[in-house]
Amino acid sequence: MNIKLKKALVVASALLVANASQLTPVLAQEDTDTSSQVDVKGSLTVEDYQKADASTLAQMVREGKVTSQELIELAFEVIEATEGSLNNLISTRKEAALEEAKALEDTGQPFYGVPILLKGLGHTYKDGFESLGIEFLKDQKASEDSEKAKAFREAGFIIIGQTNFPQLGWINVTNSDLYGATHNPWNLDHNPGGSSGGSSAAVVVGQVPLASTSDGGGSTRIPASWSGLIGLHPSRAILRWDEDTQKETVTNFAETKTMADTKALFDFLVKDDQRDSLKDTPLDEETRIAYTTQTPAGTPISDDAVAAVEEAVAFLKDQGYQVEEVDYPTDGQKLMEKYYVLASYGAGFLNDAAQGALDRDLEMDDVERLTWGLYQTSQDLTDEDLEAAWDYADQVRDQLEEFFKEYDVLLTPTNSYPAPEADYNHLTAEMAEKMADMSDLTKEEKLQLIYDQWLPAWTLTPYTQLANLTGTPAISLPTYVNEEGLPLGIMFHTSYKNDRLLLELGQAFEDGGQFKLFDPADFSQP
Repeated sequence: MNIKLKKALVVASALLVANASQLTPVLAQEDTDTSSQVDVKGSLTVEDYQKADASTLAQMVREGKVTSQELIELAFEVIEATEGSLNNLISTRKEAALEEAKALEDTGQPFYGVPILLKGLGHTYKDGFESLGIEFLKDQKASEDSEKAKAFREAGFIIIGQTNFPQLGWINVTNSDLYGATHNPWNLDHNPGGSSGGSSAAVVVGQVPLASTSDGGGSTRIPASWSGLIGLHPSRAILRWDEDTQKETVTNFAETKTMADTKALFDFLVKDDQRDSLKDTPLDEETRIAYTTQTPAGTPISDDAVAAVEEAVAFLKDQGYQVEEVDYPTDGQKLMEKYYVLASYGAGFLNDAAQGALDRDLEMDDVERLTWGLYQTSQDLTDEDLEAAWDYADQVRDQLEEFFKEYDVLLTPTNSYPAPEADYNHLTAEMAEKMADMSDLTKEEKLQLIYDQWLPAWTLTPYTQLANLTGTPAISLPTYVNEEGLPLGIMFHTSYKNDRLLLELGQAFEDGGQFKLFDPADFSQP
């Protein structure tokens, strides 16, 4: 079977240690050569930079109010002040970025000269680390830019480094044996979410105004919710880096803090041949909005998540929209069972990676225990199992399309609970022991164990996977902060290629003063 994620990882596993890099690992000493550093002489202060969005900064560069090099200097000033507490970066490339900024030409790029951080998983650029979060690949580097890196460069961004992520992006927090836990700027005792938590922390604290993400089960929207940002999961196969397939769970986008950036990036990335096929559903008094606080499989939900939705419903009603409470529209448990088949099947490449790097088969201690459990399960799965999982996902997609004939959009919490502690690990010691050796289990027993061990994590974040499996768009909006000062997002979900309706909903909440963003001035070191 031709699975995009699996293909990408197989290719990545073959790219063994490349030539000398332009990167400086964050845990090592930062660049000390100041020969190409620029004195910041413009009127933009560090505090202004931290609060500005990417669209505003690009306009300032274009108007000559600040240079791209000055923005890079400001970015690294913020990184120096915050990264030690956040642990959200795995590498930086300051000197190379300054040279690229100096040579950049204005061709009308929407984000002309703006610094960006790219997620360390799947968004690599030439000489960028490509470890997948695995110890035996920690020095592996990319031989060329990924399609995502190329697109962000074409948008005018200057890449200044890579953000932290969990091993292979399997989990809903950013915490790994290789890179450690990332901390949430709202409260350093908590995690910003995952798997794009390094990117979300960077945007929250103002290291960069926008950072790239990937989302295979919520990895853009989960950290957006727990970090107080906007997280868009676009429709499947409509962006310039997407393959033309409906059998793909992963989308790639960014963490943003304004709808102006979200819209501008979306408009830039949409394929030319897809623009006319996008729906143009108006947001007006005829828009039918359904909402629910039921969880997909009857798992618990916090009072905070319910309150976040209730606040959003009150705002929508106050604005004159039609809002109706409904039951959750699909069988979430069965859908997640199929999701775990896809996840387990995708782990099958790992033995090839070990053979290429270690000249032997994969062993338990080579990877984290979840990864090992998924790999063991992959050995029993067949192409027929994969097809059956996709067939069920297609059935659910058809159910959703029927639902969206009656309602234009569905509102739920993004996550069921506020962010867990920074070093959160859903895998209990008992489950880890069971997953050490699964050779005596049947295929069905292995899949049940995968489901059971992931259940605590899924209880925290049960809503996001529906969009990934059906290829439909969803967006998390930063509208709620609880009494403990932790953010929690709401999520709107709509029909395939109806992305622009989500963008207009986001704009309505932003214009209505509903966004609750972190003030970088409130960031405090431990």
